[in-house]
Amino acid sequence: MTAMRHFFSVVLLVAASLSLPLGAEGLHEKLAFLEPLLGRPWQGEFALPDGKRTLPITQAYEPLWDGKVIQYTRSIPDFPFFLEGYIYWDANKQKVCLMSIDSRGNAHRGIVTLEGGKITVSGQETMEGKTFDYRNTFEVSADGRLTDRWFQNETGSWRPGHVIVFIRQK
Repeated sequence: MTAMRHFFSVVLLVAASLSLPLGAEGLHEKLAFLEPLLGRPWQGEFALPDGKRTLPITQAYEPLWDGKVIQYTRSIPDFPFFLEGYIYWDANKQKVCLMSIDSRGNAHRGIVTLEGGKITVSGQETMEGKTFDYRNTFEVSADGRLTDRWFQNETGSWRPGHVIVFIRQK
């Protein structure tokens, strides 16, 4: 119940921040560094934990509410898995924040920054009653590929997780 209250509190905070200024392209100026992710969906291959096969994975980033919020979705239909999240400027924290929930009941909260040319999310995931830190980087290469790298410390020490290379769908 506490997680649900937190989720709705953040939704209210997002709604309250809708009066913030927008950049030239209609995207909130504090979200402008995320612009390369927007537009057409991204398609990649997700390696299953056993490493024996990969499954198609799709993700998309779309501006909402006149560019004040970015909604993102991630889907692996054959797993099955679906995630929906929101990226927004939190005027109280003075940071770009993220919140999401997936079809397995995992919740993610974090801060989104641009570090060394990589979009970086640093936050916490709550999964099966445990909460741990994670770090997720997204790098768009000159040839238009998006590389998603996941790191987490669920077991106490940092270790790498998935690496997914996405290509924009036509």
